[in-house]
Amino acid sequence: MLLETLENINSDLYNNQIHLINFQKIPNGLEIVTSYFNKLIKPIYGNQNKAVDKIKMGNDRFCEILLFDNEPAGILVYKKNLVNKFKNIPFEASLEIKTLLLTNPSKFSGISLASKLVARAKQVAKKLGANNLIVTVSSSKPESIIFFLKKGFSVAKVFKNLYLQGKDEYLLVYKNLNKRHFIEKLDEKQIKEYPLKFKHCFDFRQNVIDFELNNNLAFHLLKYQPKQLKKHYAIFYPMLAYYNFINPKYYISINIEIILGIDYEGNTDLIALYLNNKNLEDYWNYLINLIKFKNVEKIDILCYTQNNVTAINDLKNAFPETKCEKLELYVQQNLKKHLPTLNNIQFEQYLEELIQYHLPKL
Repeated sequence: MLLETLENINSDLYNNQIHLINFQKIPNGLEIVTSYFNKLIKPIYGNQNKAVDKIKMGNDRFCEILLFDNEPAGILVYKKNLVNKFKNIPFEASLEIKTLLLTNPSKFSGISLASKLVARAKQVAKKLGANNLIVTVSSSKPESIIFFLKKGFSVAKVFKNLYLQGKDEYLLVYKNLNKRHFIEKLDEKQIKEYPLKFKHCFDFRQNVIDFELNNNLAFHLLKYQPKQLKKHYAIFYPMLAYYNFINPKYYISINIEIILGIDYEGNTDLIALYLNNKNLEDYWNYLINLIKFKNVEKIDILCYTQNNVTAINDLKNAFPETKCEKLELYVQQNLKKHLPTLNNIQFEQYLEELIQYHLPKL
């Protein structure tokens, strides 16, 4: 009866292309769950036989599979009953998410499927009368921590070396389920990333591009970075913005990187803006001194990509107790495939929108 009641409340989240169905009602549903648990969760937490057995028995949890064009795209597992504490931390009437994943992140990120799984969990929580929604995430999956923090979750506690030595577990909580978070409203508008097209004279040179862009980046960093940063950040992570400069004689491609910091309450600060192409040593020496001058004492996790390993190493040396984790930028990989074009005049407007998206103002 409860399962049927819960299934009836999700119709407004989905359409003819997207369906969320109890795994028992899908042919080979258990095999699908087992396959992705072994593929995606086993490398982080080890053998998943007990977890799959608990799903199969269904005594204390529900498991639902998200279908996108009839293909398994996501899995959501949550507890049947509300919990009042989690590992000696009191939470009054909370719904616990056991698993929330996309089966193929590189394919399904950027089309709000993970957001729909969170929305489903919130629906169930409200139906059951929960006050909070809780989930734990490994420090080895920084993109998942960032995702939940941007969805209105906050860090309740960090368990050091809980399951694996050197890997921490973050307990995240979404409080006040009846209150809609501002950042959640903002995420409904998809961010736009553009290549930038320059149409200038034949002798337009790289140093001119660098000069113009650096002036813009310095201005926006000064405008949006707080006078005092937080003392403690959960994560520093990069966001890439790709620009293609084209003139009649040659083509130049430049990466601009934005470094963002998220604290335990999910608040985001702009840490850095820079051209990720050359002459970074002086910039990062300056940035590290600036970060320390502006109050930062501790960073739990530094995320790196293939593009910013040098920069992150410099930061790691300045904050030796910080963990470094690779960040999978699936969303940006997908966005990059479908980019319209802008001209040079639109650059400042683009950068303004990009920063404001990541730094919502109440």
